[in-house]
Amino acid sequence: MAPRPLSTALVPWRGPAGEPRLTVVVKATFDLREGDEAAATDSYPLFRDVHHEDNEGRSLFVASDFAVRKICLLQLGKDVRIHPDLDP
Repeated sequence: MAPRPLSTALVPWRGPAGEPRLTVVVKATFDLREGDEAAATDSYPLFRDVHHEDNEGRSLFVASDFAVRKICLLQLGKDVRIHPDLDP
């Protein structure tokens, strides 16, 4: 698989006791085709929350990539994997 550009960001935050923490956001985009190997493609940009019709009173259309703690790896069209060390 040839390397492609990744979308990346750093999100500094503080833990429950005020200790500094850092979340590294890395987003890769793949072209998935049944019966074929996944092919890396140019990455989609990182998003903040995007609401339907750009109305914050409506439900989310795209959830933010900048959450400091996510408990699962989302694979569109696949299953959801929960990290074993994190409580849902």
